[in-house]
Formats: sequence, C-alpha cells, structure tokens
Amino acid sequence: MGIFFRKSFRVGPIRFNLSKFGLGISAGVRGLRVGLGSRGAYVAGGLKGFYFRQNLGGLPFQKCVRNTPGANPRCS
Repeated sequence: MGIFFRKSFRVGPIRFNLSKFGLGISAGVRGLRVGLGSRGAYVAGGLKGFYFRQNLGGLPFQKCVRNTPGANPRCS
C-alpha cells in the first residue's frame, strides 16, 4: 500500500495541484477540466461517478529510457 500526498488550491476556475510529483495547473468547469501536470497535458471529466482522463501528449523535457517496455515512442 502506497501513501500519496496531494493538495490543491483554487483561484476561480483555475486549480493549482501540488503533489510529490510536482506542480500542476488545471482549468475548467465541474465535469470537464484541461490541465498540465508533471506527466504532461490532459483532459479529464466525469459525472455521477463515471470519470475519464485522456493524456494529450508528453512534455518535451521528459526523459527517454531506451530498451524499456512502454518507453516513450518519441525517443529515438
């Protein structure tokens, strides 16, 4: 079992998320948000207990690890 930490601060429709992975920012309305975090840009949303999250792509400064299953396909 892992222990996770996350804290968020809201300023109007903008939310700042602080976790052990870094700082993230997201904006939107209830049910639909667009954000940028330590793992790249994403779109997230949901209603009544059903949620989704779709990554929009990685950050250009993400590390490339070669010979690893599931490694970033943009690494050459």
